[in-house]
Amino acid sequence: AILRGTSIYMMDRVIPMLPRELSNGICSLNAGTDRFAISVWMEVNEKGKVISSDVKKSVIHVTERMNYTDVTKILDRSDEAVLKRYEPYIEHFDRMKELAEILMERRKKEGSLDLDLPESKIILNQDGIAIDVQKEELTIANKIIEQFMLLANETIAERFYWLEAPFIYRVHEVPDMDKIEELNKFLYNFGYKIKATKEQ
Repeated sequence: AILRGTSIYMMDRVIPMLPRELSNGICSLNAGTDRFAISVWMEVNEKGKVISSDVKKSVIHVTERMNYTDVTKILDRSDEAVLKRYEPYIEHFDRMKELAEILMERRKKEGSLDLDLPESKIILNQDGIAIDVQKEELTIANKIIEQFMLLANETIAERFYWLEAPFIYRVHEVPDMDKIEELNKFLYNFGYKIKATKEQ
């Protein structure tokens, strides 16, 4: 992990940051097993605001290991076999979708950028040679995970900020003024302008 820093995602495989024995074993949420974790417990109101939170040591017992395709089929009720297979969990997924939509609406009102761009999936043949590129749309299942991860990250960052504890944040460098000026030339045609000064 020290040498690699991150997992590396290739077109047809993943090179994990940790040894496979760990990444696919004790560090992976496998169905029917207990895993030690640190969990963020959040109470979120109907406007998508976190009104209380706590961080606790926990044990996660995975009942089902899901995938985006099946979750999407559950939420749009498009596959009877999948609905029957996961019937005990349908209500939970419906509530997750409801909360994710509330969070997306809140972020939209607060001015977040909607970069909902389609992703590309590269199709390889048996020899590992790229033979096609297909558009892969993000589904509501992807958006649920994205919204929940963002909320957890924000909640943890805020907690450590108020604790005045050392913490690692990912930040963006101050934008280059020349690049902002170039962008403003483009945005001018749409009636927009970004206000910035060299002091910012």
